[in-house]
Amino acid sequence: MAIIKDIGVILREYETGESSKRLVLLTDAHGKIVVHSRGARKTGSKLSANLFCCHEFIIFDGGSFLSLNQVTPMHSFAVVADDFDAYCAACSFLEIIDKVMLPNMEASAVLRLLLRALAELAAKRPPNQVFAVFMLKFLQKEGFVAADALPLGADAADALNYILENDGKHAFAFNASKDVLDALNAAARTLIETNVDTQLKSLTLMEGL
Repeated sequence: MAIIKDIGVILREYETGESSKRLVLLTDAHGKIVVHSRGARKTGSKLSANLFCCHEFIIFDGGSFLSLNQVTPMHSFAVVADDFDAYCAACSFLEIIDKVMLPNMEASAVLRLLLRALAELAAKRPPNQVFAVFMLKFLQKEGFVAADALPLGADAADALNYILENDGKHAFAFNASKDVLDALNAAARTLIETNVDTQLKSLTLMEGL
């Protein structure tokens, strides 16, 4: 038995019992984990935690289960929920990480990418650009992207190479025409359909993105 202290985000949550939740977390040091949050649905609960927010979690490791003891918000990106396109993009980030990442996989680089993408959405960078960059960088980290294997025009291929060769905020910081962004989004969606063997529900909300 031990106490775990880590930072991370909620990927998914679901109700359990009369007033509790189970949270699927992506954490910096422990990867993807599932924790029980007893009483989190009660009004005024100190274990209430939000999507689109980086938290510090204190978790009790009981050996066969993990229980949330304390949660402290660190950086909130809740403003992304005010814009439908940004909200849909952010939901797709959480969903694909949850689908692809396995428990105990090293996740610090993916967490940094996710937080950067949420920050870009919160700063009002175009959601279709943030979506394309996040998905292409995430799939690159998972070994699914080879720049020369995608049928792109010259300008879109240059933009893709820029994305794949840069990290952090630099990967998102470029100007591109609508045609280039459309091509990058189409490439990202094709890679998702090819490599993620389950349909992402959030993508059905993004047909107009």
